[in-house]
Amino acid sequence: MGDVHNRGTKDQPMWYCRYIDTDGKRKHRPTHQPTKALAMRYVAEVEARVARGLVGILEPTAPERQGKALTLRG
Repeated sequence: MGDVHNRGTKDQPMWYCRYIDTDGKRKHRPTHQPTKALAMRYVAEVEARVARGLVGILEPTAPERQGKALTLRG
């Protein structure tokens, strides 16, 4: 079962999750979520992926990173 921890302050929380990945090792990663409830939801999704045998957190592909970097001017 995964859990979340606030590694920031009460004013500016930085929610980190801890879960066991498919390789059997415990991972500690930032969730990038603004609230604890959303961070818990994120951990539940990660654990569901691990249960299906997929990697816990996906790295964004090159087109996804490029799409996020686009601006109005671009």
